[in-house]
Amino acid sequence: MEKDKPKAKSIRVEIVETPVEETPAAEPVAETPIESEAPANNIKTIIIVTLIFMVLGMVIAGGIITYNGALSKMNASQPAINPQATITPTPTPTVVITTEPEKVDQTSLKIQVLNGSGVGGKAGQAKDYLAGLGYKNLTTGNANTSTYATTTIAIKEDKNSFAEAIIQDLKTKYTLADKTTVLDQKSDFDVVITVGKK
Repeated sequence: MEKDKPKAKSIRVEIVETPVEETPAAEPVAETPIESEAPANNIKTIIIVTLIFMVLGMVIAGGIITYNGALSKMNASQPAINPQATITPTPTPTVVITTEPEKVDQTSLKIQVLNGSGVGGKAGQAKDYLAGLGYKNLTTGNANTSTYATTTIAIKEDKNSFAEAIIQDLKTKYTLADKTTVLDQKSDFDVVITVGKK
């Protein structure tokens, strides 16, 4: 009977340790949104971001335009500064009241013309000039000195009303002294004109 039993086989098992390779940890997989909600959310986000950028762009553009406009107004209202420019003060206008000189009856005045310049013939030239203006009663002579720089006028006090007309007639050709002097009432002449160097 023993023959009928099968013989047992022996199996030998060996455990061998082999190094294990590490495998990287798997990245978590993001949940995929439900397809029907994903396009709507993305479109809303894109529209909102676009609108924000448009508003910001308009605000910046408006600020730049306003700034440039203010600068150009400021530059237009302020004169350009030129380092080579000089400032010239504007003279203050003065009011000059002139009266028409009294008409002179040139034939009624006795005028003596004296040469005070030291240059011969100056009294004669002045006499001819006055005669050309209509003066009739003219006499010439030499002054006590020949050092007169400008032409002087001496007139009697009672003939002073003629002074302005005589000054106007002489100043176009001669350099006159600043003031007229009063001629002695005892003089034979109403007016004495002493011609100077100028």
